[in-house]
Amino acid sequence: MSNYIDLNPAKLKAAKEKLPPLNIKSFINPRNSWVLVPDGNLLGLFDYVPKHLRVGPWHSMSIVMPLVACIALFYFRPGTTSSSSIKVSIYPAAFSIHWWCHLILFLKMTSLQVWISLYRTPYVIVTYTIQSWILNSLRHGLITLAPFLTDGHALLQIAAMIRFPALLSASVTFLVWNFMLFPMICYYISDTADKVKFVKWNCTYRMVQIHLCNIIYAVIGAQSDSSSQPFDYNDLWYGLSWSVGYHLFYILILDRIGAHIYLIFSPRSKYAPFLLLAVPAAIVALHRMWNADIVRDSISVSSLCFMAIFITVASQIIVPYVLFSKD
Repeated sequence: MSNYIDLNPAKLKAAKEKLPPLNIKSFINPRNSWVLVPDGNLLGLFDYVPKHLRVGPWHSMSIVMPLVACIALFYFRPGTTSSSSIKVSIYPAAFSIHWWCHLILFLKMTSLQVWISLYRTPYVIVTYTIQSWILNSLRHGLITLAPFLTDGHALLQIAAMIRFPALLSASVTFLVWNFMLFPMICYYISDTADKVKFVKWNCTYRMVQIHLCNIIYAVIGAQSDSSSQPFDYNDLWYGLSWSVGYHLFYILILDRIGAHIYLIFSPRSKYAPFLLLAVPAAIVALHRMWNADIVRDSISVSSLCFMAIFITVASQIIVPYVLFSKD
């Protein structure tokens, strides 16, 4: 959250000096405590997170349920399918209007990610939001390459495997950030000035792209198949695996270094059992919802592109004028 809160340079320098060296040995050394940074607060960037969510014992279900999820995914893994079943013909023809749309989105999303990494911080890649952004960018890139590949090519296999996870991750990002995390962070930031900075930061171009327009770009990528083929069990399994994989990364790596970017998913929260049950249920619900929409093909690519342009323009001109014209 250092992008929107002005950190005291002296405080940040002092926090860096107190930060113990973090490397692979830090995570596997049994003599180290589970939380590897002071107060479970990486560089003092997460002061707004209550201390009981940063340090202390986990909820018992936060230990049991991820293990059960991994066993269930392995047991119910889908069978192998023939690679030749994926045809190039289901994707937009080279240099068609839809092909150009995917190419433009790939270049746009990739360039924004490079800009964020170079001019902000490369560590933003650990967030679910940016990983979703990269996954959708990859999907558009593979669709652009598809006309130049052969039936059953490995890249077509990858494009098929990430089709639902890309749409799922964008849906989760859109819903969780805008309707859960954004209001919660606003609530926990007590200083009015910092709260205003946070709202302004949320209206910046890059934030609007990765938290609002991302869902539009994901739908365009999912609807690229000319046959509008519905999602099947394999897609659901890939989506669940993607989500479980990130959850393990969050609780086993980010929690240990005090990077509490999604405080509602803290393994110490008393709401952990509810959330750990709600997430797979929500994934199944999104699978069914998007399946119905994909089959109906209810929103055209041109309409989605217009929506993305309107949201971008409105967020940069209309919203700042209405909310902050008195500043």
